[in-house]
Amino acid sequence: MRIEYKNKFTDILLFNSIHQFLSPVIQGLFIICCAFIFLSESNENTISIASINTLLWFIFFWIFQFAFLSIYLFSRKDKNVLTNHVIEVQEDSLFEETKYNKSFFFWNGVVKVVSRPGFVAVYVSSNMAHVIPNRAFPSKEKRAEFISLVREKIHVSPSKV
Repeated sequence: MRIEYKNKFTDILLFNSIHQFLSPVIQGLFIICCAFIFLSESNENTISIASINTLLWFIFFWIFQFAFLSIYLFSRKDKNVLTNHVIEVQEDSLFEETKYNKSFFFWNGVVKVVSRPGFVAVYVSSNMAHVIPNRAFPSKEKRAEFISLVREKIHVSPSKV
């Protein structure tokens, strides 16, 4: 199966935003901060007011995080990412090509494939993923077929030695 697409800034922003929102480390940090805020607020206000204030702080943390991430990603617009890509599921590897590189990732080295709103991500390491926007697939069925095929290839590949 071969897919061709171009990543846009919004694709990368969405991927990073969801990735950070699902991060136990970042969520834990924000929850710990909010616990301290709640304890401080509950000394001065009722529990309901303290809870509302803490919730507002939690929302503010995520808005600030999103704004910071947007500025950070915008400042380093990576031409290697924001370009045309070709991803191909081959028998022994995942092939990725841009005008800057050609890469083969053997199936026993591919970590996982995830489906998220707006994109599919194929993790080729714990810190690197190929972000494929939904518009790259001609239909929801083709998107599901791609995910299934990659999962099958990862599952049946020989284990790492």
